[in-house]
Amino acid sequence: MIGPAALVLAAGAGLAAPLPAARPDRPAAVAAQSQMLCRDPRLAGTARLDIIEAEWLACGIDDPVRVTAVAGIRITPPVLVGCRTARRLADWLTGVGQPAARDELGAGIVAVEVMGSYACRTQNNAAGVRRSEHARGRAVDIGGFRLTDGRPVSVARDWGRGPEGAFLHRV
Repeated sequence: MIGPAALVLAAGAGLAAPLPAARPDRPAAVAAQSQMLCRDPRLAGTARLDIIEAEWLACGIDDPVRVTAVAGIRITPPVLVGCRTARRLADWLTGVGQPAARDELGAGIVAVEVMGSYACRTQNNAAGVRRSEHARGRAVDIGGFRLTDGRPVSVARDWGRGPEGAFLHRV
């Protein structure tokens, strides 16, 4: 259940967009695709090779990246996640978040305000429990949004209140 403190997006969420298929007869397209962050044209940021998953370590990320924008939507601060989670974030923002903002609020999303991404920690920072999805770069905590008309939407302030609350419940 999502609580009023933050929306949480985990890589296991059911949304998935197929990756564009590489075509051998188009070497320029294949080369350009390999230069894209996580092979997804919606993602902007940088690859991070300094946080690599190892079985014997408690934390780490498969295909680590720092995402600064998704389909032109600023991610502030940038998130440190794995490519799978970055693609899921893009699926969610473009397929759910943007349409919901336009339908419920009459404006698009220009920025996502992030409360947390990769952190080597346990669930809720509690001792003696299993590692959080954050410890593997598979979760992003979202605290709010900035809209094209300048309006802020805050999970903590707007949850359950008016059109902003309807938008938050929808996303």
